[in-house]
Amino acid sequence: TLAGQDSWRTPNGVVHLIREVRDAAALQLPIQVLPITNRLSNDITCIGEDGRGYLWLTHNSGISRFDGYDWKFFASSPSDSTTMMSEWSGHVKMDEHGDPWFAAEGGISHFVDSTESFENFRHMDFFKGPGIGNTEVRMVCPDLHSTIWCGTTALGLCRFDMKTHLFDCNLGESVTDLIEKNQI
Repeated sequence: TLAGQDSWRTPNGVVHLIREVRDAAALQLPIQVLPITNRLSNDITCIGEDGRGYLWLTHNSGISRFDGYDWKFFASSPSDSTTMMSEWSGHVKMDEHGDPWFAAEGGISHFVDSTESFENFRHMDFFKGPGIGNTEVRMVCPDLHSTIWCGTTALGLCRFDMKTHLFDCNLGESVTDLIEKNQI
């Protein structure tokens, strides 16, 4: 299945997606076409499945969630801190609890299921080190050590500590050490 995979966005990923659809058809597995709403952008940037089985789609005009029956659209509102921090979200990844984390303009957002709202972590609010301005986070990758690894447009790889809520983008040579210790 495509659950939890987001590699479909690459050229090889498209081939993988086509193969999965072809294999499902060959095995006569049911393929469901999801209903589309007028709020769903045709510029989908990433798809992920959370721990409850909901599909999350990121796109240029917000985030959409499909629960198996209906779509729910989540938009950004600058006057409401419990909404997504920006309209644009390019990536979604689930943490070890199955909760979605989103890459956004200026930081990362975490969906809080119990309140149906977002926790936003902006670089400038929580950053440890020199500021990075309006940098976009392009990719997020939660690990099993309470860290969200962020690929940014200005500083490359950054680490967000989920316990302290601090960003650290001054990794320098420590990235090699972390890779060798299998901690990324």
